[in-house]
Amino acid sequence: MIVVPRPGLVPRFASVPIADVFEADESPKVDPLVTWVPDRGSSVILIADQRLVLLPSARVGVIVPPEEMRQIDWRRVILANDLGPLYGLPPVGAGGSRVFRAGPRLGVMVDAGRNPQRQPAAVYLDHVAARMRDLGISEIRSVILIHRHSDHANEIVRIVREHGIGPGNVFIPRAFLRQEQGRDFARTLAALRGIFGPNWQPADIRLKPSATSSELFTGRYTLGETRFEFLADAQALRHSRHTDAASLLTRVVRPGEGFVVPILGDLRGEDLMRFRSLMGADRWAEYFRDVRLVDGFSHHRGAITTRDVPGLMALLEATLLRRGSLAATLQTDPGQHAGARADTLELMQRIGIKVDEAHVAQSTVPAGVRASSGRATALGPGTASPAVAQSALTKGLARLEHLVQARDVVTLWAPQAGRDYSAEQRLIAESIETLRGSLRDAIKAAMSVRTAETAGPRSYSAGPLGAAFTAALGRIPATTPAEAAIGSEIISRLARMHGIPASEIRLRILLRDALVNGRYSPEAFRYMLNQLHPSMRRGLFTGERQHADPLKTWERIRAQFGFEQSMAGISQLPGAAHLRAGPARTGARGVAALLVLVELANIIGQVVESRRVASQMAYSRDIAPFLRRIAFWRQLRGQAAEVAVDEGLTSNDYERDPVRIEDGLESGKWDHLYIEHTETRPAMSDGEIMQVLGVLGYNVRNYDEYATLFIDSFQDAVRWVNGAEWTKSRWEVRVAHFETSGSNRLVDRWVDLPPFTEGMRALCARLIANTEALLQRLGRGLDSSTAEMGTVHHPDGAVLYRARPGAGTTTSTVELRVTIPPDWGGRLPPPKVLAHVVTWPKNAELFVWAETPTHVQVTGANFGTYAALRGLRSELYGLAITPRAINTLWKRPTGNAKGDVWMQRSEIARLAGVSAAEESRQLIR
Repeated sequence: MIVVPRPGLVPRFASVPIADVFEADESPKVDPLVTWVPDRGSSVILIADQRLVLLPSARVGVIVPPEEMRQIDWRRVILANDLGPLYGLPPVGAGGSRVFRAGPRLGVMVDAGRNPQRQPAAVYLDHVAARMRDLGISEIRSVILIHRHSDHANEIVRIVREHGIGPGNVFIPRAFLRQEQGRDFARTLAALRGIFGPNWQPADIRLKPSATSSELFTGRYTLGETRFEFLADAQALRHSRHTDAASLLTRVVRPGEGFVVPILGDLRGEDLMRFRSLMGADRWAEYFRDVRLVDGFSHHRGAITTRDVPGLMALLEATLLRRGSLAATLQTDPGQHAGARADTLELMQRIGIKVDEAHVAQSTVPAGVRASSGRATALGPGTASPAVAQSALTKGLARLEHLVQARDVVTLWAPQAGRDYSAEQRLIAESIETLRGSLRDAIKAAMSVRTAETAGPRSYSAGPLGAAFTAALGRIPATTPAEAAIGSEIISRLARMHGIPASEIRLRILLRDALVNGRYSPEAFRYMLNQLHPSMRRGLFTGERQHADPLKTWERIRAQFGFEQSMAGISQLPGAAHLRAGPARTGARGVAALLVLVELANIIGQVVESRRVASQMAYSRDIAPFLRRIAFWRQLRGQAAEVAVDEGLTSNDYERDPVRIEDGLESGKWDHLYIEHTETRPAMSDGEIMQVLGVLGYNVRNYDEYATLFIDSFQDAVRWVNGAEWTKSRWEVRVAHFETSGSNRLVDRWVDLPPFTEGMRALCARLIANTEALLQRLGRGLDSSTAEMGTVHHPDGAVLYRARPGAGTTTSTVELRVTIPPDWGGRLPPPKVLAHVVTWPKNAELFVWAETPTHVQVTGANFGTYAALRGLRSELYGLAITPRAINTLWKRPTGNAKGDVWMQRSEIARLAGVSAAEESRQLIR
């Protein structure tokens, strides 16, 4: 396989024999393509069965050779990218055992110990195995000791035996061996020499003096896609006894990821201050620049003294106060040193650190913490995720995060935006410093409360220190000059654009200029054209809809692209929702391609993949149906009355917060998911209904667009119940309630929401009128693509004549002829024929597009006939590349997108009058 990049791209691709890709994976159940990196701008050449096939690599993937990864400046390639699960923490109490993912199937342990007083040895290996399964790895290749105390090293021997780790893959710094060994560590070394031989010595991390200070040592170890960077205090290593200060400050890096994870381990605030002194202020700030999550805090969330405050403040200055957010993962034991640990947890909650921690496991029930470089999730019993306290401090940190992100966006975009933004940049920078200073004072005041010596409970409101903290909270400004002048909403929108690669900025600016102002640029033209649905793209340059005027073609491309972006809600252009106010709109094929067929499938697929359910049947029954329905409403900008249920032995836990529901879905917490409807909480509020109707009113303008969204998607969130007329039907939404009498179960039902019914009736009346008008244009040989009424899609070519079902013909058996893609040899299979029986409405009328001696190809020429044919079920076929074949045929159900069928020629009667083509020529004359 050869991957050919565009000229000027970073040279990160090379030739890889395709046989090596598949043979490298020993397990046939593991997808060998799972770690490939897609690149939309490259091509792939496949040589198979003596044929040469050229494909876009975004459909397949590429492999980055290890020797080239070190040459890439990833900050210019990827910004703020999270590559998924990085490490797992088993519940070992206040000990140290961390499992890191280093690549497919491959893992590294950083420390291997448990609290010997609190966690049974019998369950240790089970929980390490559970973290490995959660990370998707099957082999521990190496174990690295960054701290030597028993609770970090007492399980190394069993890990080595269990996973067959080789003698050269047990890493212990030489300085640890020179310190007094003590009984436990000496016993561990003797056991390892019993496995590897009496002369065995651990592999050395090879710590060397750094350029900053001869008292600061550095080292590095890389396995697969993960790099471990070590810092050590030489003074602490020279001490005869091994202390917490001798721990290695470790940073974990994955090239291509936007953030790094420092392991603080057993280092206390006083030790961190020592590291900062050795590193210097600039290097310390750079070391923590890309950090949003740390592992460890104050020795397993333990005691904090006044000596620790400067070091902890230095840490928070470089992380929490730099970005406005910080998360921490911990292995701790709330039942041991309970008072000190509870006090430190309260401090972390009050100053806005998000905590996910593993406690003590007494059984083999899987539990622990899973973390990436940016977020963590506590899983199973014996873990906790205490909430951050809501206060002026934590709200101020959220505002700080938005301001920092907005500053970065303006700084990055300003050079290409065509005007001077220096005044705004200064204003935001000054506001950041003002807000940051007040937040710093509040955190220092909270530290004073935590470190005060007191016999009773600590108070963050009473006493002199509590009053000082309260006063510091009061000094946090309610707004800053930037927030007041620019507006909090604009600041938030700028923050949402944070992380966009610099290489895309010029294109995005040109796209916005094209969409909002109609200004042409070659870059915007090429990009828009590439993003359009193929049938729409072909129609702009061929057939009846092509225009000789290039500006007219440009306007159509611009209108169609803008519509698809604003409707789909998954825009390539940041903040694309504002495009709904623009004047240019046209056809709605993007609804099917982006809104329904892609986004709903992706949402469900991601949750199914991440949620390791014990029973797929139970998940399909109790989660997936309403997950589809909730996703449907969300794509229409509506928030339904969601409820998730966690069944317990004695009681049930109900959650109605959408954010917590999503987090629970990701971790597999919920047993049931549904939309409720009660007197106090309707399935959708009037405000949400108006939001949905606004989106529908803008984007669903004719029956083709309606069918794409409501029929072709096979959604079951909403239905209409027949009235005397369609415009007088009742519209109902799918809800349920959780039945606890007998066996716990969901009971579905449909409910009528009068405001929704009223809005849908008006919408239906309009789309009927628009569809009739578009069909009349089509019958006159005019373009059926308009800005106000959308597009009625139809077969290629022109209408030959009008017809109706023959006398006495009330039903007909019609055929949908489905195209199947050609095989690799280029042979085109015959169309697949799907038969349907159609009952013709009164006054049925048809357009005839093509004829054979026995059959005619027809579409509906009025609304009733068009709707009857457009609603038929069809199939879509395509080719995919899978791990086992490069020519796999797939199919999925779909609607009759062009509204055409083939029927017996003998069953139609031609209507009198001139042909559409002749009528068009007369109109032109």
